[in-house]
Amino acid sequence: DTGSIRVGADRQRFQNAGNAANGPVDLRSALEVSSDVYFYLIGAAANKLPGQVIQTWANKLGLGHTTGVDLGEQSGTIPDAKWRAGRNQLERDCRKKTKKDSCGIADLRDWSVGDNVQTAVGQGDVLATPLQMAVAYSAIANDGTVVTPHLGTEVKDENGNLVQRLQRGQNKKVALEPQARQAIMDGL
Repeated sequence: DTGSIRVGADRQRFQNAGNAANGPVDLRSALEVSSDVYFYLIGAAANKLPGQVIQTWANKLGLGHTTGVDLGEQSGTIPDAKWRAGRNQLERDCRKKTKKDSCGIADLRDWSVGDNVQTAVGQGDVLATPLQMAVAYSAIANDGTVVTPHLGTEVKDENGNLVQRLQRGQNKKVALEPQARQAIMDGL
């Protein structure tokens, strides 16, 4: 971790907070010192792999969609190439309909390595609720159990009579590689 990296054809610069250089880091120490550069490099490398692995794992851990909490919530966004293409199409449709030069929905560029670099550290177009983040972290702590949060088990009226039983959502289980999970736990 030299404090910054340059990415893509335009050599866009990404840096740690304060441009801090953390030197040699592994997953454990990168989490401990919050090395953005480590995760930027992971994002750049992952962008070359099929299947958009960062986005796949984010979704498995509960990000990018609702958690199922019995309250109502927003889904959040874990951007990927398909999401970018969809936003671009909305922009094109809006421009055609309104005859404007820009609708402010998208800039009509393709998915890039820079997008994946930003996604790797939860920046750029990533949107997640605090509850989604809690579900993702708890899945790591609970050895892959992705919980469905809930607020209670039943509703009673003012006399204590049962009005409604609240159905609890089903938890999911994702397989976490034990050594990777332990490295994350150690770093956190």
